[in-house]
Amino acid sequence: MPTSLARRTPHFCLLLVISIVGCGHDKGSPSPDKGGESGDTGKIIAPTKRMLAEAMPGAEQRLTAGYPFLTADGKQFGYTYSSGKTLETRFFDISVEPKKLAAHPGRMVAFSPDGTAYLRDGNLHEIVNTQTGASTGSLKEPADAVFFVDKNRVVGVKRYAGLTAVRIYDHQGRMVGAFDSKDEMKLVTVAPANDRRDLVLALDFASKVRWYDLDTKKAKAELSLPNDSPPWAGFRVSPNGKWFAMKRGPKPLEIFDARTGAVAATISAPVNQDRAGFCANRDVYLTTLSVSRGVASGPIDIIAFDVNRRETVATFRGHESGITFLSLSDDGSRMVTTDERGEVMLWNLNDLP
Repeated sequence: MPTSLARRTPHFCLLLVISIVGCGHDKGSPSPDKGGESGDTGKIIAPTKRMLAEAMPGAEQRLTAGYPFLTADGKQFGYTYSSGKTLETRFFDISVEPKKLAAHPGRMVAFSPDGTAYLRDGNLHEIVNTQTGASTGSLKEPADAVFFVDKNRVVGVKRYAGLTAVRIYDHQGRMVGAFDSKDEMKLVTVAPANDRRDLVLALDFASKVRWYDLDTKKAKAELSLPNDSPPWAGFRVSPNGKWFAMKRGPKPLEIFDARTGAVAATISAPVNQDRAGFCANRDVYLTTLSVSRGVASGPIDIIAFDVNRRETVATFRGHESGITFLSLSDDGSRMVTTDERGEVMLWNLNDLP
């Protein structure tokens, strides 16, 4: 590794710019596992709180809750409630018992780590004050994906043919940084670590995963994977920077070592990789099973897969209709899930074995 790169790379981030010819394993690396079979439930965990979305006047019969987001400390959350053509985003304090804080029209697509602001969906996403519902600014360019980087910055990513544009804004919508990736990156996420977040882009047709430092606006790490199973989907990065997960074509969901690109584990059970995430402070990947039980129209169980043990260690069970979304707090303490009939459930991740 070049000495200059080692000096300027934070200790909690990837330390190498790596090019991997294949996904073969080092002699000392664990071989991928076929854990997570649908019959393996591990510990059964029940929700700590159930909340049924309140009906609104004139609402249609079918209620759906979705787009839940937690603050970094897991003490506040918001979700968007949909009933027919009506969209409303509701916010709660859950530090003790759930207490409704505010409700505003529209769909939330991102929540600030401290809970003071959120992004409202639109052609140009609005930055909205959580307490008052007032818009404090809008992003200056359209974005395919938007994230809060920290309590002061928002990032918007737009894909073009052969190019990915990254724009950084403050909470008033002023552009404070910009850079372009010379590839059209299909998947994007942010990786929280030590009170900051890095942008991670994945390009399936070029088989690259690339980490960007949003302060320097430069790529600081890159992995090349075999280009054998596009398209890629369900891209998630662990908060500790050790793992990333995704589904590649017909293959089962794979969890990769972020330092080497080697497959550390596979989950052979049928899962929905778009309703998933890594638990902070432990090497556990949580995902909904893509099979339903009883009369539910969609997945209602969530499994916790331990990457090191390569097995399902717990199943979160409580929903009776299809789960629409799940969200994890940055500190690894809580999870919130929503379902098709408007039910919202809170889970204590400290219950994990």
